[in-house]
Amino acid sequence: MIHLLLDSSIYRSDPARRGQNFLALKRLAVAGKLCLHVPYFIQQEALSHYESAIQEPINGAVSSLKALAKKDLSDEALWKIEKVKTCIKEMRTSLAASEAKKLEAWFLSVKARKHPIASSHGARVAHDYFAGNAPFGQKRQRQDIPDSFIYHAICDLASDLKQLHVVCADHRLRNACAQHTEIKVHPSLQEFIASPDCADLLAEEYAKVNVEGVLRFVRENPIALRIDMEQLLLATVPYRTFRDPRIRDDNGEAVIVGLCEPGSVEYDADSASYYGDGVFGIPFSLANEALIDYAIFKSDYYALGDDSSRRISVSDDLNRHYFSAHEHVKLEVEGIVLFELPLEELEKSALSVNRIEELVLEAEARLDEELHIRLGGSCEETY
Repeated sequence: MIHLLLDSSIYRSDPARRGQNFLALKRLAVAGKLCLHVPYFIQQEALSHYESAIQEPINGAVSSLKALAKKDLSDEALWKIEKVKTCIKEMRTSLAASEAKKLEAWFLSVKARKHPIASSHGARVAHDYFAGNAPFGQKRQRQDIPDSFIYHAICDLASDLKQLHVVCADHRLRNACAQHTEIKVHPSLQEFIASPDCADLLAEEYAKVNVEGVLRFVRENPIALRIDMEQLLLATVPYRTFRDPRIRDDNGEAVIVGLCEPGSVEYDADSASYYGDGVFGIPFSLANEALIDYAIFKSDYYALGDDSSRRISVSDDLNRHYFSAHEHVKLEVEGIVLFELPLEELEKSALSVNRIEELVLEAEARLDEELHIRLGGSCEETY
């Protein structure tokens, strides 16, 4: 059995846990071939992120209604605004509770094992805090305290289990875990799912020969798939929020509101993977010009140089302190193109090469829910 622990950043990357990597994880867990471990701090950080994701748009809606109420409106209109505000505020608590229930239900569905804070963790974290030991970046760095609790939970589990897979996007925490021989680290859930330990177990769940035959065909003939990347992007990317520290929003966050025709697309056919349930995927990367929208602090906008300000257009005031900014930028997009073959075909006796080719040619392509989007080029090139 594989013992697995996901850092909270992995849960944030796919909050609904509907991507193929999470579905593959669930299949192995339900089959009893994988055990997911969830320390207290990781569960609470995941819940906190989901609550923040809900509260931000709700707070924005309430602020907009407050601004509307300051207009010269009739008493009836003002009454309706107050009624809507009350309903929205009530939603805040109910939606947060709903997200908590969904996460708990998912943990139950994968038979996850939860781990409370051990009695020894407080003293160990305090010692590392003052000594500056990993995963602290330096002495007395408070922001790393949660990661330290997670780190000591991981160490205890690895010591008990003798081998633990840890999927973590945080470099410092991942590097600290990598120092232990009992821990295998992976920077993403995708890489864990594609790892030999995991891929072998997934293959056992289905007809291994047919899966290998499809993967071999795709790796040798990546252009055989019917992929209209422009249409796939238009169906998936617009109005998606992404983050990059170079975005001039306080949170480094922007919404994609328009896309140009994508440039050349690179497919990593050698890394094609099988996710279970007849679904295969090929990683891709591309460059794309896009129009993004974000909130820019007014004083930051006025302080921009001429070259930068010419690339940014501002429209309505969001409030007294922020403009709504639109900007044409270069984006780099990475993700997985998925295609699905009939499961009943894969579960048959060994398929011929010709039949595999027919199935692949008939398959419709789509993009996985999890996309990695960032500003392209250097900061100077982008702005």
